[in-house]
Order: sequence, then structure tokens, then C-alpha cells
Amino acid sequence: MVNFSVIEMPPSGQLLGYRTQVANGLAANAREQVRSLLTHTVLQNVGVLSAMEANLITIAPLGAARYQAVVDAYTLGASQMIMGW
Repeated sequence: MVNFSVIEMPPSGQLLGYRTQVANGLAANAREQVRSLLTHTVLQNVGVLSAMEANLITIAPLGAARYQAVVDAYTLGASQMIMGW
């Protein structure tokens, strides 16, 4: 049986330091989870947009440069958002 009356608590400043470290770790983990989800979503979107681009090129080939420009613009913007997160 543990005698809790003899267990010493760390000084309050040290305890605050531990809490800050834990909070910082949790915040870093949350940011990484959001970044991962954003990346996953962007990859799916780029895949769908690229498939649509390829399909549209077969239907209306004269718009190929425009389709590519739109998909490239989305991809670039989404990539920059992820890098800045």
C-alpha cells in the first residue's frame, strides 16, 4: 500500500513547466493531424480533377490548355496552403 502522505509534489513552477510541455506536444500533434488530413484531401481532389481533365480532353480537345491550367492552379494553391500550415 502506498502512503500518499509522504509523496512530495514537485514545485509549482516545475509542474507548470510540465503542463506547458504537455500542452505544446498536444498542439503540435493536432497541427500535424490537420496537415495530414489536408494533404489526404488535396491528393484525392487532384486525382479526381486530373481524371476529369483527361476525360474533358477526349471530349473537347481544344480546351486542353485551359483544363490543365485550372488543375495546375488548384494543385499549386493547395500545395502552398499545406506548406504554410
